[in-house]
Amino acid sequence: MPFATSADGTRVHYELEGEGPAVVLQHGTGGSGQSWRDRGLVEAMRDRFQLVLVDSRGHGRSDRPTDQAAYALPKRVADLTAIMDHAGIDRAHFYGFSMGGWIGYGVLMYAPGRFHSAVIGGFGPIVDPYFGNDPAELARGAVERRESVPSDEYEVLHAVFRETAAFEGAEDAVRDASMPLLFFAGTEEPRYESVKAAAALNERASFFELPGLNHGEAGQAAGQYVPRLIEFFDRVVIDAPATA
Repeated sequence: MPFATSADGTRVHYELEGEGPAVVLQHGTGGSGQSWRDRGLVEAMRDRFQLVLVDSRGHGRSDRPTDQAAYALPKRVADLTAIMDHAGIDRAHFYGFSMGGWIGYGVLMYAPGRFHSAVIGGFGPIVDPYFGNDPAELARGAVERRESVPSDEYEVLHAVFRETAAFEGAEDAVRDASMPLLFFAGTEEPRYESVKAAAALNERASFFELPGLNHGEAGQAAGQYVPRLIEFFDRVVIDAPATA
């Protein structure tokens, strides 16, 4: 059961599945690395890629700080690079959905040299990603929708939602990115226009939509978006390893 220790001492759990070019997978709020198995993504991709299934801090088997500052975007990216170092992966592709998409913007901002490409689903580069919704209510609703949760789940998710709402610099990161980028969103989710607009910021970026799907449905629709991810990753030219 592998754990990597991030720069601030947080232990982050991950698992590896498959063989081939590495793809770091980052789930949304309330999920875990297991989410990708449940959605069928692992089965669809493990014959062609080495999948890095991350339990983001505060989720799954990873450490569960309740301090908002522990979930700052640079720390979330440091978790990924710590995992890659622990697993002996120099560079990888990235895919994240929802909160994982937020972390994807952090990849562009803080560790672009460690990634060949990035796919961001269901999250646009905006300052208020929750469109005025209260992080406390979002956390409470996330807890209430599940039958069994850890005793500190509300405190953890409240910290996660509060920090994710403090979001700046992503548009510049997309605009300045030199790696290939792919964005997607369901047409019925509030972030649709923002995600689509992100792709227009960079000539190396592209966008596709999932017609008729809201945010949650788009995240679950691996059967629809995985073929697009595989096609995208297969087109990326994997250049020489990073030197820094």
